[in-house]
Amino acid sequence: MGRGETFEEAGVDWTDRTLVVTGEDGPLRALAERHCGSCHQFPQPRLLNRSTWEDAVLPRMAHRLGIYEGERPDSLFESGIGGEVVKAANVFPEEPVIPREEWERIVDYYLEHAPEGTLPEPDSLEVSVGLVQFRLDVPSFRRKPPMTSLLRIGPEGDRVYVGDANPSLSTLNILDATLEEQRAFAVDSPPVSLREKEEGRLCVTLIGSIPPTDAPSGALVRIDPDGGPDGSGTKMTLIDSLQRPVHAAYEDLDGEGREDIVISEFGYRTGRLAWHERRRDGRYRKHVLRSGPGAVRSVVRDFNQDGRPDIMALFGQGKEALYIFYNEGEGHFREEQILEFPPSYGSVYFDVIDFNGDDRPDLLYVNGDNADYTSIMKGYHGVRIFLNQGNNEFEQRVFLPLDGAYKAVPRDFDGDLDIAAIAFFADYQSSLARSFVFLENTGDFTFEALSFKEASIGAWLTLDAGDLDDDGDEDLLLGSYSTIGAGSDFV
Repeated sequence: MGRGETFEEAGVDWTDRTLVVTGEDGPLRALAERHCGSCHQFPQPRLLNRSTWEDAVLPRMAHRLGIYEGERPDSLFESGIGGEVVKAANVFPEEPVIPREEWERIVDYYLEHAPEGTLPEPDSLEVSVGLVQFRLDVPSFRRKPPMTSLLRIGPEGDRVYVGDANPSLSTLNILDATLEEQRAFAVDSPPVSLREKEEGRLCVTLIGSIPPTDAPSGALVRIDPDGGPDGSGTKMTLIDSLQRPVHAAYEDLDGEGREDIVISEFGYRTGRLAWHERRRDGRYRKHVLRSGPGAVRSVVRDFNQDGRPDIMALFGQGKEALYIFYNEGEGHFREEQILEFPPSYGSVYFDVIDFNGDDRPDLLYVNGDNADYTSIMKGYHGVRIFLNQGNNEFEQRVFLPLDGAYKAVPRDFDGDLDIAAIAFFADYQSSLARSFVFLENTGDFTFEALSFKEASIGAWLTLDAGDLDDDGDEDLLLGSYSTIGAGSDFV
């Protein structure tokens, strides 16, 4: 099976929600579905090639079922508190939870039906070089190597916030609209999410550790750039002991007149989505909405028009899915899963926007996180649009394939709704690395894919849009993170 083989040639069919493969029915499939679909969506064998199943995924899944080949569970735990967290969660059972012979039959099923070599791919996205509505500016502010963990344009367009994940000294840098550095603050770990509040005060999410860990070393801090007796700035921890938090959203969720915080703790083998109630004394009380690793991002809005703010959240590890947590008042929420994806999809980003003008919130969804045990090119990575059919039921309308897609920003760049997308895990070996793609709206949910010739100079991890030059148009900022071997500068 060659990389150029199409999904149709490989017996694969795209539906509105996921990948369906025909010709694999039988008792072995039923056995695999029963055990491999109990914690997350059943993964089709053709989602990964045979060597990836055999060498990477199946041995690790065996550990989750208490099946070991010589190892013991203790050898799988990291040292310190992170390992204690995983042990308490019983991620790696001491004893098998299914008979070993059944597991061996499941392994046979996957190895029999998985493709050899590279995966089939959909029709490739034709990308043309040339962005006539944009001019490339390379700022004087740079870090070598670039390790840009955060990029955010302030709401007034007069400030840009840059998080630097240098392991020797993580910083939050404040630039002006011309991208000249004005201030820099040392922080305890890489900044990954930021909100500018009144009078320039900042709420900053610090991930704790970019390498995977379950240690609760992340935090949410408040930085006042002009605070302190000498105006040199102050920093205060609001919430600590977070498991690799990657995003925070802010809203008064319980109607008490105080702003609460929704924090996505991605974690590693464990994690959670929780809302943090702000109490009268200014401290926060945690309320867990959903336990499990992979909480990526949340959006707060009233999704059922009952006057109360609800929470939509994406999980991208293990059970990859989108949920709405409906606000039922007095701090209580009701969970509803609205979309689920296979566990190899690499769900990494979503946004809520009305794409078709029917006053219902639609979804922009991005999958392409390849930083796991399955880092092969996957033809199902890309950008998708799901349209709201009413009652928050969503159907896929658009799929734009993009290897290693990591974030997409929908904006009115030129009078219609276009999409700017980056691919951190792009195919950097191809002749044109599609690490940045501008999807020009040509009407009727069709898009022309454009890029610029210098796109391959960076491994783009971060992206934001805003009006930096005060001309009424949206500009784009891209931030590079060089550790995967591509890119030399921050742009």
